[in-house]
Amino acid sequence: MWQSKLILVIIAISLFLLLIRGTNVVEYDSSGEVLIIKSFTFFYNIKSKVDCFEIPKDLIYSYKLEKGFLRKFLMIYFVTSSGKKIMKYFDITHFSSEEINKIEKDYSFLEQK
Repeated sequence: MWQSKLILVIIAISLFLLLIRGTNVVEYDSSGEVLIIKSFTFFYNIKSKVDCFEIPKDLIYSYKLEKGFLRKFLMIYFVTSSGKKIMKYFDITHFSSEEINKIEKDYSFLEQK
């Protein structure tokens, strides 16, 4: 009996955390000479401010796909116009296998870390 109550508590806490955190959505577009990644969070069906990351593809020198137990991340390594090396990461947990394969195909010419 206590086990079913424990399961209900775990489910309730999980749903509460999901509602508080919101759902992160990332849109990926690499069709042109510029990589465009838009990231925003849905919170109670309200779309938050869109964070847009645009960078010319020739400034990207490497990428890394990190697949964890529950989450997946895309890390992009690039050089700024001043020569500084920077890494930016994006949560791509909701991406399908086909979308991840597309990313790998798009950047197959780069060094993968």
